[in-house]
Amino acid sequence: MILKRISYFLHWLLEKLQNLKRGRPKNTLLDTVKLSIFGLKIEIARQLPADSPHELTVVVPRAEFRNQLSNNDFKKTNAEVLLNSITIAHSPRFEPRNP
Repeated sequence: MILKRISYFLHWLLEKLQNLKRGRPKNTLLDTVKLSIFGLKIEIARQLPADSPHELTVVVPRAEFRNQLSNNDFKKTNAEVLLNSITIAHSPRFEPRNP
């Protein structure tokens, strides 16, 4: 478990150093999502000019893990993963119109 966390940290640090080395243009926004649920991995990264506001939304309405033991033998298990309607939306943000 600790080695896995160290591996994630080193991967994150390497990404940050590569971004610094590449350099990003000024006046830009970087939106990043890394979602990991029960082995499902989703990654999104977008770089946009700062003058066009955008919203990044992540919705996970239901994520459930069920693990049932057999009545006769405690070694046998029945595992079930339920992921329902995971939504990631990256959309422009509009100012409200005055009536």
